[in-house]
Amino acid sequence: MSQKFPKTSHVYTNQGGVECMIGERGKSIPITIDGVRRDSTITGPSLFARRTASPYKAVPFMNNAVIANPTNVTNATVDIPDADAVKFKVGDLITFYDVSAGAMSAETKTLDIIGAAGSGGAGETLLTFTGEVWTTPPVATDLLVVADGAQLSANVVVVLEDIECDGVDDISAAGFINGSFVKGAVENRTYFVQADNQNIQLVDVQ
Repeated sequence: MSQKFPKTSHVYTNQGGVECMIGERGKSIPITIDGVRRDSTITGPSLFARRTASPYKAVPFMNNAVIANPTNVTNATVDIPDADAVKFKVGDLITFYDVSAGAMSAETKTLDIIGAAGSGGAGETLLTFTGEVWTTPPVATDLLVVADGAQLSANVVVVLEDIECDGVDDISAAGFINGSFVKGAVENRTYFVQADNQNIQLVDVQ
């Protein structure tokens, strides 16, 4: 147990794993990383959004992409970098983070079409929301995010160990729900909104 933070414990993993500090060890739960979303190494510890109650399938927390050239007539569209298109899939419920307001949009839309690389211009992929438009649309430089569970503190878990994803199979991993996390050690934290996640505390520990 940590003397400075009595509710936290040092957690060690072997064989290339990582060390981190996390609250409430008894909150550990099994989760499954949705392998179809990414074909890469997940470097723990990382925050993830839980999409289902059981078996706790999870996607990277606040999966985001910078929006370019949004349109909002008949079929809302946005362009995102080609490299970020893999973060989304057809059927996802999508919202956006309003950078200027520093807040998440209350609206969600269903992603219907993901264009080919370059469909939105050089280096950009066109995403289309068929038959849907935003009441208050995003603007360029806002962040497109997966809405399912992304803003709910009860749906946030942390993956401790490094995981290799093959892009096809779901990968089982140990995870913790709620608690405290060392800020400097956690991936996917750039757009973490503390006000929307009261049960998750990112702490600076020297």
